[in-house]
Amino acid sequence: MWKFDNKDELIKAIENKDAGVAKKAEEKRLREELAYKTKSTSGKYWFRVMESEKYKQFDEETGLPTHDKDGKPLSDAIKNGNKKLQKSKE
Repeated sequence: MWKFDNKDELIKAIENKDAGVAKKAEEKRLREELAYKTKSTSGKYWFRVMESEKYKQFDEETGLPTHDKDGKPLSDAIKNGNKKLQKSKE
């Protein structure tokens, strides 16, 4: 049956299939990279590495964020939540 199909359509279908395979491979690589980064990052550096886009300043001793991305100090509730998250990552 493939002999009767349009050559350009067949080539396009093969290219689309190859693009899909490459996209899935890239997604898998990114998931594995994130998993490795998650496992290898200690609690003290968790916020600097994994959530650096959310926070601007960090405490040097504990590694906990002190200010959000806009430069506003974090509330006590957020700080306490971050402490619990940091302990769970250690």
